[in-house]
Amino acid sequence: MEWLQTFDIEVLQWLRETLSTPFMDKLMVLISTLGNAGALWLFLGVLFLIMGIRRKNWREMGILLLLCVGASALVCNLILKPCVNRIRPYDLLGYVDALLIPPLHSPPGIRRHASRRQRQSAPKTAPGALRRIFSAQ
Repeated sequence: MEWLQTFDIEVLQWLRETLSTPFMDKLMVLISTLGNAGALWLFLGVLFLIMGIRRKNWREMGILLLLCVGASALVCNLILKPCVNRIRPYDLLGYVDALLIPPLHSPPGIRRHASRRQRQSAPKTAPGALRRIFSAQ
């Protein structure tokens, strides 16, 4: 799992150094807001159900979309997240205050924020940006 955390941190650093502009910050806030709690997919599912009044295939697509959103939420939030229980990269690096929008709350039992001990025990031999990050501490 350490390789995944290293990769996450490298990608996060690259994004911050390369793509962070005022325009991109506003655009990503909009895109992130659309994805909150599956709102876009729920809206589309309900829209397909409404459009399905006249066409049966639209209603079937709406039902399938809503079933998939529900199954995905159950599997991800109740099974995968508690099993993996991984520290988020922005927590590990201390970027929580720099987030443009506050993180959503996780279901009970899922750890979102890294403790000081976990941040200090993060991999210190990782390549590139990680070395710069941890050597500055």
